[in-house]
Amino acid sequence: MKKIILAGLLLAVGSVAMANSAQDVLKKARDDYYKQQEAERKAAKAPKKVERVKAETAEGMEEAETVEAEEEVKPRTPMEKLEYNANKAAIKVDYYERVVRSVAREEKELDGYNEVLGKKKSKKVKEQKAKTEKTKKAKK
Repeated sequence: MKKIILAGLLLAVGSVAMANSAQDVLKKARDDYYKQQEAERKAAKAPKKVERVKAETAEGMEEAETVEAEEEVKPRTPMEKLEYNANKAAIKVDYYERVVRSVAREEKELDGYNEVLGKKKSKKVKEQKAKTEKTKKAKK
C-alpha cells in the first residue's frame, strides 16, 4: 500500500514538473516569436527624412514648413535586392508603356488635324508609320 501511495506521489510531482517545463518551452517560443515580429515591424518602418521648405505667402511673408519624405530602405539580403530591382523595373516599364500610349494618342489627334487642315504628310512620317505597322503585324 505504501508503495502505491509513494508511486502516485512521485507521479503527481513528476507530472507537475513536466507541465512546468512544457510551459517554460512554450513561453520561450512565444517570446521569440514576438521579438521576431517586433524586429520585422521595425525593419518595415522606413526612417523619415525631415526637410524644411520655405514658402512665400500672398502677403510676402516667408513661412517655414517641415515636409517629411520617406527614405528608401536599402535591401539587405539577395532576395530583397532582387525584389527591389524587380519593383523598380516594373515601375519603369509601366511608365514607358504610358508614354508610348500617349504618343500614339497624340499622333492620332495630329492625323485628324492634318486631315481637317488638308496638309500632306511628309515622307519621313509615312515611312515611320509603315515600319511600325509592319512590326505590329509581325508581332501578331
